Amino acid sequence: MAVQEAVRSSEELRKQGNELYKRGKFEDAVPVYKRAAESAPTDAAPVSNLAAAYFELGQYDVCMAACKTASELLAPQSGSTDAVALAKLQKLLIREAKAALNTAQLDRAERVLLALPASEDTAAMEKCVGQLRKAQAGDAKGVLSKLILELPRCKPMIRNVPEYFHFGHDTPESLYGVNDEVLRTERKKISFLFGGIGDARNLHRTMDGKCFHFTVVDHKPAAIARDILVLLMLDEISKNASVHALEDNQMIAIICLYYTYLAPIMPDWVYHMLQTYIAKAMSALESPAEFPTFLDVPQLYRAGVSSILREWQSEVQEEYPTKRVRLEAIRQRLRDRTQRTLRTGKLGLEAPKDCEKQEAFYRATGVLFMEFGGKPMHGTQLNAAYSEFDEKSPDTFNAELLEGLDTAWRTNVTLVDLEWQRNREGWDGSPETAASHMDINVLHNPFEFAMKLAEERTGMSEGEGMFHRMLNWFHSVARAMKQLQGRYKIEVCVGDVNSVLEQVRYGVVGHRSDQQNAKTTGVGGQPALAAPSDLHTEELSEYPLAYDRIHLSNIPDYVGGSLSSFLYALPVTYTGDFSYITSCCLRNPPLFRTPRHFTNEYVGLSDSSDLAKLFHAKMEPLQFPEDAPLVMSEYIQWHRCDSSTNFADLISRPELEAWLYRLFLKLAIPKERKSRDFVLIYSPLNLTAYVRLCNHLHDIGYPAHWIGSVLSSILSGTITCKARPPRSDPLDILEVQNEARREAIEQCTAPFVAELSTLLSMWQQAGALPFGILSTALPDIELVHKYSVTFDAIPDLVAETPSFVLLLFDAELLPPGSNSIRKFLLSDEKADLSSRGKAIRERGLHVISTWDWHRGSKTATFWLRRDVLESVISGHRWGPAIWRTDNWTIQGMPQRMEDVRDLGVWLQD
Repeated sequence: MAVQEAVRSSEELRKQGNELYKRGKFEDAVPVYKRAAESAPTDAAPVSNLAAAYFELGQYDVCMAACKTASELLAPQSGSTDAVALAKLQKLLIREAKAALNTAQLDRAERVLLALPASEDTAAMEKCVGQLRKAQAGDAKGVLSKLILELPRCKPMIRNVPEYFHFGHDTPESLYGVNDEVLRTERKKISFLFGGIGDARNLHRTMDGKCFHFTVVDHKPAAIARDILVLLMLDEISKNASVHALEDNQMIAIICLYYTYLAPIMPDWVYHMLQTYIAKAMSALESPAEFPTFLDVPQLYRAGVSSILREWQSEVQEEYPTKRVRLEAIRQRLRDRTQRTLRTGKLGLEAPKDCEKQEAFYRATGVLFMEFGGKPMHGTQLNAAYSEFDEKSPDTFNAELLEGLDTAWRTNVTLVDLEWQRNREGWDGSPETAASHMDINVLHNPFEFAMKLAEERTGMSEGEGMFHRMLNWFHSVARAMKQLQGRYKIEVCVGDVNSVLEQVRYGVVGHRSDQQNAKTTGVGGQPALAAPSDLHTEELSEYPLAYDRIHLSNIPDYVGGSLSSFLYALPVTYTGDFSYITSCCLRNPPLFRTPRHFTNEYVGLSDSSDLAKLFHAKMEPLQFPEDAPLVMSEYIQWHRCDSSTNFADLISRPELEAWLYRLFLKLAIPKERKSRDFVLIYSPLNLTAYVRLCNHLHDIGYPAHWIGSVLSSILSGTITCKARPPRSDPLDILEVQNEARREAIEQCTAPFVAELSTLLSMWQQAGALPFGILSTALPDIELVHKYSVTFDAIPDLVAETPSFVLLLFDAELLPPGSNSIRKFLLSDEKADLSSRGKAIRERGLHVISTWDWHRGSKTATFWLRRDVLESVISGHRWGPAIWRTDNWTIQGMPQRMEDVRDLGVWLQD
């Protein structure tokens, strides 16, 4: 009787547990199943239920233990002809094998698989075991380093020379305040990273306090070269503590800095002083000991910086003579003034109140005048001309004097990057087009900088003129450098800031020492933060493994918005309310009413609790109304918070899957847009962002089988979900919210399987996806090859947005002259549902978003599984071509598949 009661009690408890399980309350189901198992200790059913609940919770070790116990209880029954018991046992063994794969316990997975009959499931698991074994046996750190350093994060541009931004527009702001809590951290060293350093105004403003490490990043060697020159001049100024007792060489350095930092042209003697600093910098690049001890210019970047400095020694002055630059400055200031008037109906303040005449003189002549203590500091003729200058009649200025200045003055060569100038749209290399298309950008207003200084209340005195204001500014920076002597390091990096951030996270920064690299990676790929040191010299010898604050300017506008910030910057930021990343939107702020709308466009989510659960991101409350005009043009701070990874504090599995499908469709099939627009939203990220996101989710505790099942579904070629490729631009919050009310439909992912499966194999080999992806579509790493194809002609027009993909396509099904192909990639209500459209989707093309473009040789380089390439290379109808993902049209005529060159196995090239 007692036994029967126990059985009934166990069955009742199992029913309760099953109800909780069906509702996704796995944590609540576990204790109920445990009680059921205790009531009927010889019954395998409640233990089997318990194993299932543990599996759903991602607690794979205890799941395997429960599977083993349940299997032992079932074994006597399954040994007979009891088909039901045998099926239950096989189900348990499959679950145990999957749990073993999700924790990379391969020996255990193999032992379990040996007890199972052959099936589609076991074939996928056996293949997964083999792939994970290869990853474990290989050099995972080396493969990860190769991935990070070699594969691009964004789709390429065809005209892919980055623009040179030599002058910023920010108000110079420090990344910390006098009483900032970050200064009271236990760490002896405070670390900052400035992405898109530009003219370094925010770096200069931040230099004050205890022991500091500054990492400054820019994708242009020219920006770094210019900042090095400025730092050398500031170092010279810093040798005297008083602005009232400057020695001659320090005053000369300030005058040189004044013109180098602000002006398009400069007096001849200042130009020669600038050349002295250029020669000094070039010499220091050859001999590291010649650099000031605070300046770390890694060997990796020296050749690129030296190349720019060589151009500035003579070539730039010859190509951009003084008169040409001076006239361009006048023209661009006039254009800027006119456009501002048309936009606002008024001019607005263009100079501080004591600099109006100097600003009008600059606007009329292109000459930045200099006076100190009320006395002009130029030759007699120019001083007299300035004294007689009438702001109301600027056209009456002495033209002959200007012709003399064009001979006696020189171009500020640091404003010119010849690589950028020679690759601008419309230039074909001829002198004729050079004259009309290669004028440098001197649109900036030097006096705007003085107004920015006044906004920051930096102690700039009024009534002294522009030079005195700048002298005080430069000297305040130099004084901070003197006070910090021996307590700060400036590390410069040339390249994409997201690349640098990811290298820091995983300890593969090329120029940092092996000893430092060994300390960088902790549990789950997160930075293993070093213990603080009491010695400044020891502190400065250590590169930071995480940053207190990261300043990204408006770089996210161009590299994936919030998603790239959350994937790259936030993981290398210290947790807590006093550390943060900060950025603004300057490319298209009118399109985003609030930060929620901005985040929704790039992440496909806008709820703050979701962002905390998925990215451990928390936004600092705004200091201004959320719906203020152009709110996104203001700097917004994101903190990395210590969010719980307890199961109850994760978003649910259905929510995660819905979001992952939504984001995949958004990345793979961006909304159709104009190819050129003043406020164009970029969709630059390639599919490596999706793989990185899956790695991130696994690192922060989301169960491996949740992520793996989504990836397996995509790799199958068909997904069933309520998400659709985006239909609004920017992605509307209501579109995301209304998704739940849509019908779930089957959607074809076949065009993206070849690339995604290739990338997943590469990341798995790097140990960055150390769990089972149960798909026979995942290739062995030896199948991943590197390829190249050279195109006969690819137009450069409208080619400066990262919106290009490489397509391998069946020209019979999809003729190259087709209009927008997006309808063929869609499977929803907006798709081409004809038999031809279906054939194109399912077997007519492979989209490759991860590739490099070598503009000079017109060569595309890409990574792909060999079996896919060989399956189409024999078909004469197939060919590779470059298409756009903004208006989804072809950019140039295709090549033949026979033109594709196999560069060898990726891991051996």
